[in-house]
Amino acid sequence: MATLYDQAVARVDSEPRMAPYRDFILADWPEGDEHWQWVIDTATDEIIDWAESGMEDWQWQPTN
Repeated sequence: MATLYDQAVARVDSEPRMAPYRDFILADWPEGDEHWQWVIDTATDEIIDWAESGMEDWQWQPTN
């Protein structure tokens, strides 16, 4: 059985709109499994909004 992290990776990789935010979304967040479950369950638009806001706050540059 795939781990929550593996499932989160598959979720992000299955949605082309999340590609620029992939590294940020899949960073080693302290929430661990709670974060991975959130990525699996949350609507794409909400994840992208969160990533855009967080990347701005952290001055994180999107990947191409």
